[in-house]
Amino acid sequence: MMQLSEIVDRLLRNRFLLLVGALLLTAVCWPIAGRLSFDQSIESLYSPDDPYLNSYLESKSWFGGDEFVLVAYTDPGLFTAEGFERLRTFSSELSSMPGINSAATQNLADALSPPELNFFFRFLLRTQEKALRELLEGVLVGSDGETTAIILRLEPNNVSNPVPRGETFAKIRRLARKHSPRAYVVGEPVQVHDMFRYVEEDGALLFRVSLIVLGLVILFLFRSFRWVVLPLTVVIVTIVTTEA
Repeated sequence: MMQLSEIVDRLLRNRFLLLVGALLLTAVCWPIAGRLSFDQSIESLYSPDDPYLNSYLESKSWFGGDEFVLVAYTDPGLFTAEGFERLRTFSSELSSMPGINSAATQNLADALSPPELNFFFRFLLRTQEKALRELLEGVLVGSDGETTAIILRLEPNNVSNPVPRGETFAKIRRLARKHSPRAYVVGEPVQVHDMFRYVEEDGALLFRVSLIVLGLVILFLFRSFRWVVLPLTVVIVTIVTTEA
């Protein structure tokens, strides 16, 4: 049986070959590690036997798992022909974003005067506009009569819809910032996505700061840049290969 001293001697004799092999392995693993992603769903936050999760899943099976994004803004001239036209244009722009079920988009203008109805039915709806406004208040229009919301339904996140949620939310927010007056984006799926994004960003920042502090401590203790580079390289290689 090989003695420990013999193993150490062999490792020392082949240290440069082992170093090259480790660097090549890291180069292969680097792009693979970059594709690592996390399950950014409500379900991933709970254990499989959690009673709250089971109730949530049961509710989804009964009523569907539709996810909505609300885009809200304030328009003093909302209840005018021009206000409704602006609302429909903005709603159409948002509905064209990838990952949005455009057929299920809701806005105040179409709710009060659906474009697919003929003149007679639109006339009947106009006679009941006050009752409709009360029905839609708190959903598509605020109590001030100026704040309105566009409800966007997200496509299910599966093979048939490969668009990442982050891409969809980023494009919606870009349109909201450009809109005049500025619109605001809210909704449960947006909050869940942002929470995971902040955790990942904080983790990446903590990793970089930890490496810097570790390097400074080692440099202070050993007064050698070689002993700074070596342990930091070991840490980075270990993390990259583990993620891959």
